[in-house]
Amino acid sequence: YLFASAGVLGETNNSVITGALILRGLDAIPVVDVAPDYESYSYKKLDLSNADDKAFFEAALAWDLEVEGKKWVDGKLVSVSDFFALCRHKLTISV
Repeated sequence: YLFASAGVLGETNNSVITGALILRGLDAIPVVDVAPDYESYSYKKLDLSNADDKAFFEAALAWDLEVEGKKWVDGKLVSVSDFFALCRHKLTISV
């Protein structure tokens, strides 16, 4: 249900975390709300017919994205299994 290319752009004490999510469905929140800090981020549906959105998406996947003069420093490709493993300690399951 989720694949993401996420990265840290910038330098120590002057950085941002950004990236592109590819997910099943039209709403990101039901997919990402298992992460304890998901509300710290903003989510925008990209329109790949828009040149700026397409350039952002392609650069995020290629790990050569630059935002506000900040260049890609480090990144992670995340699949749904990685995402849930990262968030597992925060999940509560009721039966």
